[in-house]
Amino acid sequence: RFLARVIRPLYNMVFDEWYQEVRINEKGGDQKVLHKGFERYLLPDTANYDDWDEFFCDPQQVVDGLLLASGRSLFDLPHAQRY
Repeated sequence: RFLARVIRPLYNMVFDEWYQEVRINEKGGDQKVLHKGFERYLLPDTANYDDWDEFFCDPQQVVDGLLLASGRSLFDLPHAQRY
């Protein structure tokens, strides 16, 4: 349930923001096509669902990895200010 209700919607949102389309490559696998200009900042397979799944499976990894633009941890904020 957690994956379906929390992780998948986050992944889908990021995927839609970063990728223009998914093509089938010559080997029959998927080839993600980033929006124009994004290739300067992101690797083509940055939003890999398995990586997102693994990230959220370890609570400490979530605490350590969710950083704000300032570099401060999201979890340093009072709970009421996080959302």
